[in-house]
Amino acid sequence: MAQVRRSMMDMGIRKEKACTWIVIDRRVYAFESGDRSHPLHRYIYNYLEVLIKKMKANGYVLNTSLVVQNVDEQTKEEMLLGHSEKLSIGLCLICMSPGTRITIIKNI
Repeated sequence: MAQVRRSMMDMGIRKEKACTWIVIDRRVYAFESGDRSHPLHRYIYNYLEVLIKKMKANGYVLNTSLVVQNVDEQTKEEMLLGHSEKLSIGLCLICMSPGTRITIIKNI
């Protein structure tokens, strides 16, 4: 993977950042991976951490093999928590009523 990234940089090719958009009450929100720009970002991350703990208690296992960086397992799990679509879902779960349809749009 590192060789591919180097080759891309050498050729001037840049990877487009993954971005996710959601609409809540006719307002559009955009998130990038690891985004902390939203005023409720602390609540979003906290909510997702609690949700993941509950899911793990019920047998869910994060697929950390998707993280290609050479970091420890805990860091990989934290990186997965910050995916743009998870942040979008976190905001929806905090701000929207149960049973409300959620539409998420991604650029990749």
